[in-house]
Amino acid sequence: MAEFKRAQRDYPLSFKIAVVEQVEKGEMTYKQAQLRYGVRPF
Repeated sequence: MAEFKRAQRDYPLSFKIAVVEQVEKGEMTYKQAQLRYGVRPF
């Protein structure tokens, strides 16, 4: 039986909130957050 990796990562809620806060405060753009943290669009 073949195994496969999940394409989506599970991030802790605290991490998600911190990244969203940085974007909302204008500290970085969404694109910058994608590059810096490796998050993907939903």
